[in-house]
Amino acid sequence: MLSLAAALAAAGQVSFVKGSLQSALQAARAAGKPLFVEVFSPACHVCQGFVPLFNQPQVGQVYNRQFVSYRLDVNTPEANAFLARQKLLIPSLPYMLFYDTELKLRHHQYITASVQSLLDLAARVQNAGYRSENYATRFRQGLRDRSFLADYALAAMAQRDTAANLQAVNAFVAQLKPAEYAGPLGFGMIEKGMMDTDNPLFVYFIQHLGAYRKKFDPRLVNQSAERVVMSTLYASRARNFPAQKFATLRQQLIASGVTARSADSRVILPEVQALLRAGREGEALGRGQAYFNAYKPDAGEYLYLTKVCLERSRSPMSKQILSGWLTEAEKGLGNQPLRLAEIRQLRTRLR
Repeated sequence: MLSLAAALAAAGQVSFVKGSLQSALQAARAAGKPLFVEVFSPACHVCQGFVPLFNQPQVGQVYNRQFVSYRLDVNTPEANAFLARQKLLIPSLPYMLFYDTELKLRHHQYITASVQSLLDLAARVQNAGYRSENYATRFRQGLRDRSFLADYALAAMAQRDTAANLQAVNAFVAQLKPAEYAGPLGFGMIEKGMMDTDNPLFVYFIQHLGAYRKKFDPRLVNQSAERVVMSTLYASRARNFPAQKFATLRQQLIASGVTARSADSRVILPEVQALLRAGREGEALGRGQAYFNAYKPDAGEYLYLTKVCLERSRSPMSKQILSGWLTEAEKGLGNQPLRLAEIRQLRTRLR
């Protein structure tokens, strides 16, 4: 009797390995074929649109001949552990990953849902010159095709390579005409590949959100704006931003539909740190106090911001303010001996 995988292959469908990713890798090694991993979510309607495509005989014949295939549910502990080890950020679903038998990533890409897209993807993986592992080389060699730049930007984002992403996006945007900013090309890059709020395309986008919401799904517009701001906020270069930059990021988050409370909670720490770096101790403490007055946060926030400010606060007035923050933290801790002991240690440092 044929196994389920063999039966699917005989029927022309893509034969996805059942079980675990490890078992799929073992099958790929045994067959001497690359491993194809479709990262998906059962709740993703776009992902569900690929199911009938993988069932098409012309797709199944190609994928079963060239690859061992596995579907990885992005919501599972298996996916979380694997993507963390691979240092991958999945920018869109479904996302296609191709590995050699040593589990080296050779190509990864987001594609639109069509039989031809899947066939083109399989052909690209077979051609080393077109795989994502060689995008950086092709960029250095001067390739500036729009389609390539869009793929490179997304691939760099997925591999958390901010510098490469900024290069690709900047090159892409440099080719756009102003009339294309609010069109599918411009919004597509913002949605899929943008990581920088200083890019002129994003600056235009955030200033004309209303127009974008009329042309595209408003929810998607808001999510895209929020994602780009958060990508900027958590980038390593943010450690050198001036305080005013964080105030701008806060306003951009609010413009994207985030509540003022949520926006403030995301920027308060780096903004205060930026003020302290600039020697503006009084402003840093004033900003913290204004945040606490507005939102009455939990004890943990009082405690954490106190520790941050204590590293650079020297004046008697500053120490008086920090002592007040510790008092507020104590009120919210109740019976937590370890945290209360930490507060006592901080009070010792304030003397």
